[in-house]
Amino acid sequence: EALGYLLDPAPTVRDVRFAYCGWRSLPAAKGPAGALNREAFLVREAISGAALHTIVGGKLTTHRSFAERVTAAVTGDLTPSPTRTRALPGGDGPREVADPLWWRHGSRVQRVRELCRERPQWRAPLCPHRPFLAAELVLALRDEGAATFADVLLRRLVHSAGPCRESACLRSAHTLFLQERRWPVDDDADLAIAALHDELQQLCGALALGQPGPPAVETT
Repeated sequence: EALGYLLDPAPTVRDVRFAYCGWRSLPAAKGPAGALNREAFLVREAISGAALHTIVGGKLTTHRSFAERVTAAVTGDLTPSPTRTRALPGGDGPREVADPLWWRHGSRVQRVRELCRERPQWRAPLCPHRPFLAAELVLALRDEGAATFADVLLRRLVHSAGPCRESACLRSAHTLFLQERRWPVDDDADLAIAALHDELQQLCGALALGQPGPPAVETT
């Protein structure tokens, strides 16, 4: 409805390809959630033999500065954090704007290229409906702490239309997952794929899914 004021023709719910929801820890208060204070603050509680510090509220755009404030409050160290000027992971190095991999990984793209040299077959697309290479799934498992099959497809290989939901693509990705996983989880392809669909249902609600999505092209 909001986009209908801007786009002609106005989009319908059938045009929505993916939705996402999550939880934010906000202070308890009466009234609509939109009116709650987003300002982050630290709650200190005495527990047996220690002190418990809990962060309430906050926004992604202020997470770095608030993390510095929390560290200073907990440790008493008021030294300015080097994160004030340090680039985010992948944010340093030369710009390679002609390479789609650079747009996804920044300067860490070199690690993806190393994996492609390690096994040339990992240069192939993971599936025809998303832009990711097989090497990027391997990177998620080796370097980015992904544990479960859903970790990889929902929280590492992030796409604006969500993960591909074609059965053949998911089974092919699961085969590679089993070869490269670090922990003995999601052995069974059927159960792993079902768990992925369950998470998608939680994220997307009643949004009708089931299409594999557009070809492997992203626009901003």
